[in-house]
Amino acid sequence: MRAETESLMNPRTPTFVIAEMAWSHNGSVDNALALVRGAKAGGADAIGIHLTSLPDYMVRAYQGSAGQAISDKGAAPTTAIYDYLDRIDLKEADWPIVIASARAAGLELVTMCNDEPSADLAERLGGVDHHVIAAACFTEYSLVRRLARTGKPLILRIGGATIAEIEEVLRIAREEGAKRITLLHGIQLYPTPLEQLNLSALPSLAKRFGCPVGLADHIDGSLPEAMTLPALAIPYGATIIEKHITVHRDLRLEDYEAALGIEEFARFVAHLRLAETALGAGDIGADSEADLRYRNVSRKRVVARRTIAAGSIISNDDLAFKRSDHGLEVGRAHSLIGMRAAHTLRPDDGIDMADCELP
Repeated sequence: MRAETESLMNPRTPTFVIAEMAWSHNGSVDNALALVRGAKAGGADAIGIHLTSLPDYMVRAYQGSAGQAISDKGAAPTTAIYDYLDRIDLKEADWPIVIASARAAGLELVTMCNDEPSADLAERLGGVDHHVIAAACFTEYSLVRRLARTGKPLILRIGGATIAEIEEVLRIAREEGAKRITLLHGIQLYPTPLEQLNLSALPSLAKRFGCPVGLADHIDGSLPEAMTLPALAIPYGATIIEKHITVHRDLRLEDYEAALGIEEFARFVAHLRLAETALGAGDIGADSEADLRYRNVSRKRVVARRTIAAGSIISNDDLAFKRSDHGLEVGRAHSLIGMRAAHTLRPDDGIDMADCELP
């Protein structure tokens, strides 16, 4: 990952944008490859994938009774979540094709291993640039230690985690030698209500835990605000912004509620980059080219208040201050007092040192 994720708040550096594929491929390699191409064309820096061994991740009887778990609107009500996810999970033989495509596109690979066998798979596949650890895995300390020992940058999804859990997973990761750790703020509801974004928490998170922070955005992809609201995280210190990407929202593929279609994702990234441009570097007191241009246009200059005959000694009463294309800046008007007019100056003629001579 770029060095900017080691800085808590640095408006000079571009935000690292992750297009999260997760399960939105719906088990189709063609969909996955389309998402890689869309992420690249849309300006993402990385593609995010989930690796999951279903038998190690979920019991077959799991129904997600505590809340929404899947977005398979086309599945029969009796479809078991386990069977559904097993059906749409990419097979091990599929992943090298997807990873090769991401590599060819120049995208970094962000991998979330949901269990230890998936960490084994990540090692076999290779090419991982960043490991994501979900809050659901924070207390699986053997998995945390294993991923921290890889030396890859860690992205910790902290949505739903307690302060104590975050502190402990950070302690373990650092103990295992992890140097680059970013906290990704945001709860993964599908979609997340706007009032749950809580972007103003980002600076507090960065200060409390001594880590760069980012946003895992899961607001409703159908909202116009989905294009712009995540950009508000940038002035609050976000160094990473992650957003679900789907082939097309009308296809209603997995996780589509919080996802943007490929074309929408490109506009989303464009909004982020425009926000960065508007925020600027935060410098004050420096005269940029634009500052100087505006100064030259807007500042008043010294002009003749009345006719000043050639050879006359210039007095303060001879001078006026007006917007003009010619003449000294007002702050230097004192240097004209007591000088001799080198030629006749008419009312509103600009006056600078070339128009004067020593008496």
